[in-house]
Amino acid sequence: MKWSENAKIGYYSQDHAEDFDNDLTVFDWMCQWKQEGDDEQAVRSVLGRLLFSQDDIKKKVKVLSGGEKRRVALSRLLLEKPDLLLLDEPTNDFDIATLSALEEHLSHFKGVLIIVSHDRSFLDKTVDFIYAFEENGHIKQYPGNYSSYLEKIEQKKEQERNTKSQATVKEELPKREKSKKSGLSFKEQKEYEEAEKSIERLEKEKATILQTLETMDGADYK
Repeated sequence: MKWSENAKIGYYSQDHAEDFDNDLTVFDWMCQWKQEGDDEQAVRSVLGRLLFSQDDIKKKVKVLSGGEKRRVALSRLLLEKPDLLLLDEPTNDFDIATLSALEEHLSHFKGVLIIVSHDRSFLDKTVDFIYAFEENGHIKQYPGNYSSYLEKIEQKKEQERNTKSQATVKEELPKREKSKKSGLSFKEQKEYEEAEKSIERLEKEKATILQTLETMDGADYK
């Protein structure tokens, strides 16, 4: 993967405690990250998208709950408008309403979005590819969302089971033949072996006759 020299990268981590160790209000803290051309309304709009009311944005950031701090951290990234957005477990501590608001915003995100998450429903609604860490540390790309990935994995397992089953059948056939013979008396085994040889000899003779007939000209027939 290659990054453009001018690519703007936004990163959302799981720990935000140090980011809010100050006496700023939510609104003032967010104003630190305004982009060129942004006014106060732009800041209020982004906060509103993640369900902060006008009263909420007057709170001091250091007294916010864990879930509220995570929402403010996400609001900052949305305000910064990165080209690439890296999200590490973004759904932790979020209620259904906040999750819906986040999913709605990310569905309109125009940059590259990379998400690490255990939330299958969230991945189904936000991603177009799954990068899975497989055996021996290999990373494989699967097109589609998480449900599509699970279907492909199940198909792969089914193919492996079928292949293993076929290999088992091939391995068991000689054992069954041997088992048939082991249940016969010495005389019966000899007769069985002779019959096998006779069948093999007759098959060869048949093949020779058919080959001769195929090469004969029409004049050879009476």
